[in-house]
Amino acid sequence: MEPFYRKYNSRLINGNSDHLVNSEYDAVTRTDAHPVNLRPELSYQIEDSDRYNTNYKRRGKAIIINNLGFNAQEYRTGADIDTVKLKEALEYLGFDVEEHTDCSSYEMLSIVDQASGEDHNDCDCFLLAVSTHGEEGLSLGSDDLCVSVNDMTLPFRSTQSLLGKPKIFIIQACRGTRSMPFHEVKRKRSSLETDGKIPDSSQTRQPCYPDFLYVFATPIHFYANRDWVDLGSLLIAAFWFVITVADQNGSKDILEGRKEIMEILVEMNKQLCGIERLQDKQVASIESTLTKELYFTTKERNS
Repeated sequence: MEPFYRKYNSRLINGNSDHLVNSEYDAVTRTDAHPVNLRPELSYQIEDSDRYNTNYKRRGKAIIINNLGFNAQEYRTGADIDTVKLKEALEYLGFDVEEHTDCSSYEMLSIVDQASGEDHNDCDCFLLAVSTHGEEGLSLGSDDLCVSVNDMTLPFRSTQSLLGKPKIFIIQACRGTRSMPFHEVKRKRSSLETDGKIPDSSQTRQPCYPDFLYVFATPIHFYANRDWVDLGSLLIAAFWFVITVADQNGSKDILEGRKEIMEILVEMNKQLCGIERLQDKQVASIESTLTKELYFTTKERNS
């Protein structure tokens, strides 16, 4: 099958930036009435296995938050396709997908708070995907207020029904204002933009709790690219291609349990890196505290 990046290389050459032009934006802090236990009592038993248990009744819930329009920031043209591609890929893996569009900072925190309080006992894992503007450690709500990535993951650290299970977070947003310098090429017009934001933001660290997997669109300091014609965010497009197109039309290694999550993400990065751009390329940053291998073998659904 033709690699994803070759299909689009003829057009994806140069990009534009949509970083914040002022710094009058504050990060939203958690002031709700649902305190989070920072030191949860781990009541589950450590299983003697190299693989996570994926024999539960359901794969689990996958939440998509895709912010397109903002009060002051530029509309994320082309990013509407992110929801379509994410939903297709996640449903292919067996997730129950819940979609949200143009959520304010408060709504983003409310969504994760509600999800963390639900019963996930019959689920293999949990996944949250956020596509928006951002800066290192921060994601922008449609109200132009920032939500800390740390605060979006915080509630799940004490969700008893997810203890010992994978918790996956896909963050499509810039983590800085720099481009990734590579070979110089002839300048051509392109439909690429970036999801940058908030120049004067405080840095947040990802906590080293077990069973978390973070997939960031780019390493820290760099911006993430978005195609405004038909491709959407490059991270989401590569993720979708590897899971939905390559596996479904190929050997089905993912659903037949022959390809582990890290192999999937490495293949995603290979496709992402293959897109040729002016002076820069994009590569996802993967941060993991997973303690076992994770496979998405086909799960039979009840009629």
